[in-house]
Amino acid sequence: MTARSMPAKVAEVEREWERQHAKGRHIRRLHRAEQVAALRLVIHARHAVQNAMAWKLYGILRRHQQDGTSLNTFGPFDEASLDAMVRAGVPAIYIGGWAESARSGASDQARYAYTYLGETVSRFSRFLQQKARHNPELENQLLAPFFVDIDTGHLAPKELVEYLMTHGSDEPLVGAVHIEDQAHGCKKCGHMSGKVLVSTEEQIKRLNEVRLQLDVMGLDTLLVARTDAEAAEWVTSNLDARDHPFILGATNFRAGGYHQAIQEARQRGASEGEVEKIHRQWKKDAGVMTLGEAVARVMEQAQDKGQSLGMSTEQWRDFAGSASNPAAREKAEALGIRVFSFQEWSVLSKINYPFPATSVFWDWDLARTEELGYMLYMVQSGIAMAIARSQAFLPYADISWMEQHRPSLEQVRQWACALMEHARELEMPQPLLANNTSPSFYWRAEHNGNSLTDTQLRNFLREQAKAGIQFQFITYGGSQLDHYGVQRFLEGAEGFLEQGMLAWANFQDQALQQGNVFVQHSQEWAGVKWNTARDAAGRGASVTSPTGERDTMRQFIGGKTGARNPQASRTEASKDLLPELGPYSSEPQPAPLEPTEAAHF
Repeated sequence: MTARSMPAKVAEVEREWERQHAKGRHIRRLHRAEQVAALRLVIHARHAVQNAMAWKLYGILRRHQQDGTSLNTFGPFDEASLDAMVRAGVPAIYIGGWAESARSGASDQARYAYTYLGETVSRFSRFLQQKARHNPELENQLLAPFFVDIDTGHLAPKELVEYLMTHGSDEPLVGAVHIEDQAHGCKKCGHMSGKVLVSTEEQIKRLNEVRLQLDVMGLDTLLVARTDAEAAEWVTSNLDARDHPFILGATNFRAGGYHQAIQEARQRGASEGEVEKIHRQWKKDAGVMTLGEAVARVMEQAQDKGQSLGMSTEQWRDFAGSASNPAAREKAEALGIRVFSFQEWSVLSKINYPFPATSVFWDWDLARTEELGYMLYMVQSGIAMAIARSQAFLPYADISWMEQHRPSLEQVRQWACALMEHARELEMPQPLLANNTSPSFYWRAEHNGNSLTDTQLRNFLREQAKAGIQFQFITYGGSQLDHYGVQRFLEGAEGFLEQGMLAWANFQDQALQQGNVFVQHSQEWAGVKWNTARDAAGRGASVTSPTGERDTMRQFIGGKTGARNPQASRTEASKDLLPELGPYSSEPQPAPLEPTEAAHF
């Protein structure tokens, strides 16, 4: 075997990057082609399946972007749900860490072995590829790309990518992977309290680590940058200037340190509920706010007294919204406003220093604490921080995602508009955007005295699509659907626990009326004909065939159920590569992918 030269391997990497760029993927990397080439083996796997899934998903999302529509999906809990989704025409599948945690009997805090997610992806991939072998006329429909969570609770995202992409007997159908900006070890569901962010710089490095691993493996997999900054409480560092505008500091000199207050509560055995109350009370007593807001309030007081500072409060807030701590202090001092830290204030107070009326006491170190090995700084989370982070991540990712603590079209529109404008500034193609229409929300809950009407709920996905969201998904929706489906069958006056087999017969009738292939042809659904044909290869017809006269599936033929012909349904559904989404969307699906994008899928 002749080893390829380094220049040849470098040229190969550069061609791959040029192909991505030519198709509209303007990716910024922190590594060079030479570094990727040095890590590639002499025999380099091509990963045709994964790359076909990546370009298939990319093509779908770009066409939705052109049409102002979206791909609407959710996360199945098991193979039966997965099969129902792809047969209904759902063109892509979400696979997330929440379901993996639930399978292991834990909450979504990465409390499962890092191999679990790869094993689920492998199982689901093999299942759909087997189904495609059983039903070749449905191949394009069944081989749906996966949008997969790379759980940041497991410390090594690039190693997880490698495991994910190489585990199992069939190549995984992974089209995209997402990584969030939460801290390792503190990771939790995006809809839990106490979320801890890493610095903006650290998240960019993580994104590049994953991209490097994809590049080394020759994978075109889409990389999704998720931010949890809309509803986080802490950040692990104050070293990145891009995070400075959102870090909170104490403005009350007498409040004392936050960490000391919490430690004293823990030492006396305070409960979690008591610690939470102390947390809220300390923030109130300390008057926590950003440096920009602390200076703005002093400016307002000065302007109310007729004092001119050379800059309006609105101009200051606009400046401070993206300024580093040193730059903000320098600018404030130029306006005649001096910012003092706790240490400075303490020393000067002892010598009776005459603090001017425009003095500001502000200290971010008073508002910090330590937990799980991190120095944690309080942050002012919200849409502004989410936008700032998503804009910083944009050049390094293929898709952007802002996690929210409640459904808000207004937020989504603001976020999407800001990212589109930033992409124009960077001379990039318009960004692909994702949104989690989460099952963690109660969708009829009141917010500010209002709740979503039926009309608003019906049009919610369409409105977000018009705002620029191309991928919308109910993350762990399949888990709840499965659980409730079983509960509904078992319980109640008409349930199995009361009515026995009558309940099952009624269920069968309802399923057959809906043309459910699994109920009507369960053995065929499981692939009995395909396996029988394979086993009989070279032997001729078998007297032990499982599809003979005593096959109970014959009982479902000719009944008075009104069931549709499943074969006719399958033939009709497979006319196009990407059929309509059926009940999941009233929007038409985009045209079939070009052969170069979809390969043989």
